[in-house]
Amino acid sequence: MHVPLLASPVTHSISPVFPAWAIRGKDTKRNKRIIRFITPPVAYVRTALVYLYHMCRAAASAFFGGQMPTLTGRFWPANIGLMGTNKACATVLLLIVVVLFSPSHLVAFSELEKGVEEFRKENLEEALDIFTKIRKDAGPSSVLSFYMGLTCKNAGDLKAAKVYLKEAVDLSPPVLDGYAELIDVLYQLDELSEAKTYIERAERLKVTPSRVAFLKGLVFAKEGKTKEAVSAFEEAKRLDPALSQAADLQIAMILAKERKIKKASEVLRAIVSMDPKTDIGIFAREYEASLRKVLEAYRPFRFSLSASYTFDSNVISKPTESTGIAELDLARKKDSGAITNFRIDWRPLIEGNAFFMGQLNIASTDYSRIHTHDTFSPSISLTPGYNFKRAALSLPISYTHTLLHRKEYAGITIFRPTLNLLLLGPHLAQASVSYTKRQMFRHPYVNEEDRDGQILGLQVGYTYSFSQGKGIFATRFEYLTDNSEGRNWDNKGSRLSGVFLLPLGKRFGLSLSADSLFQDYGHTHTVFGKKRKDKNYSGSAGLTFGLRDGLTLNLTYTHVRARSNIDIYDYKRGIFAGGLEYAF
Repeated sequence: MHVPLLASPVTHSISPVFPAWAIRGKDTKRNKRIIRFITPPVAYVRTALVYLYHMCRAAASAFFGGQMPTLTGRFWPANIGLMGTNKACATVLLLIVVVLFSPSHLVAFSELEKGVEEFRKENLEEALDIFTKIRKDAGPSSVLSFYMGLTCKNAGDLKAAKVYLKEAVDLSPPVLDGYAELIDVLYQLDELSEAKTYIERAERLKVTPSRVAFLKGLVFAKEGKTKEAVSAFEEAKRLDPALSQAADLQIAMILAKERKIKKASEVLRAIVSMDPKTDIGIFAREYEASLRKVLEAYRPFRFSLSASYTFDSNVISKPTESTGIAELDLARKKDSGAITNFRIDWRPLIEGNAFFMGQLNIASTDYSRIHTHDTFSPSISLTPGYNFKRAALSLPISYTHTLLHRKEYAGITIFRPTLNLLLLGPHLAQASVSYTKRQMFRHPYVNEEDRDGQILGLQVGYTYSFSQGKGIFATRFEYLTDNSEGRNWDNKGSRLSGVFLLPLGKRFGLSLSADSLFQDYGHTHTVFGKKRKDKNYSGSAGLTFGLRDGLTLNLTYTHVRARSNIDIYDYKRGIFAGGLEYAF
């Protein structure tokens, strides 16, 4: 029969009369390690006799005026002589033997042995039924609760296992082996604060210190405390060299998570050299091979090239109503053309939680007839950042230089510190502030039309990902203050936008987006004699077709509706684009 390690009634520590050893195995249902304690029959008899002796001494001491023993590791004073104590022990021993070996207790003991045997055979339902019946007939005990906790744990009922294992360590005498099992269950339930409470108790009692140190490392690792986790795993290795492979594997996984790939590979190779035939050694070899492939396949530079045909129903944003300006009212507004784009992404592999991204993008639009609106826009962006446990802070800065009809038109600089916060599961919240400096290279006819200025913004957003990150729903709200040099362009506005990406099979995808911008201008327009108010709406729909690895066909349609109380700024626009993109 399995006999779990109990606390000594005298010292509340592991007693030398319990020669138990641990055999690690794997649960076939949950693939979790369990500890099975096997004590030879002789040791079991010795254990029983020692417990009977302590119980007798406690009862006799109390009966003859001594103090009851406590489970805090202190000896109690004996106020009677040696002969008196021995006589008292013998008397009480006789009474206990009569009680313990009565038919009802023998039946309970026999049933417990049957339940343990079913547990050893991994007949978990049968074992739990037997243990439940014993508990109903004889009441709870620390040993019974320990086996019920182990059974529930291996059956996958972690909440029930938690209840029984807490009983196992809280009842007297406590089952010291229950501490490690309880901490493991709390770790799996993500109840890390309570797990650390029992870790502290186990450390004070010096219960299986090597395994407790190992579990402590797991808890710290899950909390994201990597330094403390590595220290705990190192302590587990020092206390029990047999845990070296398992502890080093956890350390390697922490290093890999911190993108310290080379160091992680060195640790994994050391694990394999210890004993390549163990399960951990085999896993470490496979893990090291996968990390090596990741390192070899990692490309800090990625490139993208696209070319599309476009048709624009209103290239010049011609007003919907007649303005009385002949040059504008008679102007051609429809045209087709070509859009090309070339992009370079750079993301070096940086150790630790810091990250950096750089991007160079060159975009151009060339129309067939209305060349006055041909654009060429190179831009560069740099994004340093830092990853926290459940958040990421980035500090992107970008600059775009636009040429209109081969002449300098505008330069836009944007700095947008952004905090991304991971909520529950695939839910992500975002908050940012922005500063934009706009420089127009063409001087206006009057100072009131000068669009040079600075834009301050505050943004909040929400993102939900699904389909293994291939599908995304995102929405964002912005409040903007545009402080322009010219009075006619000073305004405050709010923007609400959303994006929905839906994968349609392995190679197809649908994208939908919408944007609304409401602007109130602060001054009376110097030409039209009233304060301008704009309401701008746009929406787009797109389809993507993966033709082969890296090559995608994109089809999009965008509709823009700009409403304004000043006719010259009120217009409609429809844009279709279709083309190929190749990423390499």
